[in-house]
Amino acid sequence: DRDKLTVLLKQQFTLSFVAWMHAKAIRVFVESMLRFGLPPKFVPVMLALDSKKAELVKEKLKQLYADFGSKFQDDDGVGASDPSLEQDLPYVSLKVTNIAEKH
Repeated sequence: DRDKLTVLLKQQFTLSFVAWMHAKAIRVFVESMLRFGLPPKFVPVMLALDSKKAELVKEKLKQLYADFGSKFQDDDGVGASDPSLEQDLPYVSLKVTNIAEKH
């Protein structure tokens, strides 16, 4: 019975993880459409970075896509005063925590 339970839990974890990634993908699409408008011209990319290089990559991406500011940014590049905007970046960024590494 324990082996059956283990198999069942692994299957359900896989299904849950796929659903979670699908929800993240939909969120990236929606936030991209809201920030940058129509027509949808963007490329979703997933990067696996260690914490030491994450800030460096964010800065490089910010420099690379500086001209792609949100339509909600002011002319000086400062984001709107809306506190619901999580980040003031010229791209959409969502963090996915790897729960397998925590144990």
